[in-house]
Amino acid sequence: MVVPEKDAGSDGPATIVDCVSLIMGIHNLKSISPNSTLSELGLDSLTVVEVKQSLEREFGIFLMPKEIRSLTFARLNEMAEKGKEELASQALSVDDGPSEELQLLLSVIGDEASSAQPVVCLPAAGGWVDVEDEMKAGPFLFMLPGIDGTASVLEPLAKNLKYQTMCLQLNYRDIGETIQDMVQSLLSKLVVS
Repeated sequence: MVVPEKDAGSDGPATIVDCVSLIMGIHNLKSISPNSTLSELGLDSLTVVEVKQSLEREFGIFLMPKEIRSLTFARLNEMAEKGKEELASQALSVDDGPSEELQLLLSVIGDEASSAQPVVCLPAAGGWVDVEDEMKAGPFLFMLPGIDGTASVLEPLAKNLKYQTMCLQLNYRDIGETIQDMVQSLLSKLVVS
């Protein structure tokens, strides 16, 4: 068994070129032609597997064994430069606003002012409708958001319903410890409203 030499104190190769040259045992890249394929430079099937796993693990590059055999150090240099450019462009890109995840979180949390209201009128399919007229004219729907949500979570659903909808929501200060506490808190707010 032959144990490959490893540089003491190094955490791993810094670039794709360093990674592949270390695996192949090439210490001086100037001694080889940059346009020679890795197969021409002595890449065998076991080394292909090692290169494949290292590229996946260290750099997130997924290649087929056939592609690895046809790689050249010139192409590896191009890949390394392209990776640097992508990282630089990602760092310089301007943030266009909150991400989808943050927007979803904000829609679930709602804003502080609306989350303190015990009863919130939600827009119906035809837009906002006077609650008094709607109660006289037809169906009326009460909605309850989840314990961790507010009325804003239910707005998209309410817009697709043919009912005037009202959302009953708990203020985070009035949650209580049991369901009865929650109901009592909502009822006391409804009676006052």
